[in-house]
Amino acid sequence: MPKYPHAIQTLIECFRHLPGVGQKTAERYAFSVLSWDEKQQTEFSNHLGVIHSKITTCETCGCYTEENECFFCQNQQNTAPALLVVAFPKEVYALEGLSGFQGKFHVLGGLLSPLDGITPEDLSMDTLMQRIEADSIEELILALDSTIEGDATALYIKELLREYPIKVTKFAHGMPIGSHLEYIDQHTLFQAFAGRQGV
Repeated sequence: MPKYPHAIQTLIECFRHLPGVGQKTAERYAFSVLSWDEKQQTEFSNHLGVIHSKITTCETCGCYTEENECFFCQNQQNTAPALLVVAFPKEVYALEGLSGFQGKFHVLGGLLSPLDGITPEDLSMDTLMQRIEADSIEELILALDSTIEGDATALYIKELLREYPIKVTKFAHGMPIGSHLEYIDQHTLFQAFAGRQGV
């Protein structure tokens, strides 16, 4: 391994935390940042420095926001009595432009995974149930990863709603086993949305 100065090596290691970034890519990113002028480097550093304090999650749906309420909850056009449930805030942005969906979003904050110590109490299940009742939701659409954790979470939610007069569906066609929503193209997402089925 090249004997980089400590500051460069630290920067490389920081970039390696990004998904899909290996040693060589991290080195390219680090040297690219080093080639910026001082103003660009300072702006980049400042943005990273304040993101933790500026970005929070919406009190209603759990999506990213800089205010109490996010863009999606402020959007008065989303009036359909449907709630689309995802695991993480970033997935809302992948689904936001989904043709044919006029409902609202709900972010769980993760997926059930007993092996990792993630239980229903760690997710926004209580808020989900409150929204279903308060907004008179007629259809709950589960847009969860096609993984063991995603399936377990879907089954748990279905059990929670067993006594409720609500239609529970999940994405179907076009979603490969083991796939993650953030990496699925819009056409495939539309096919999965259009072909959703009962859980």
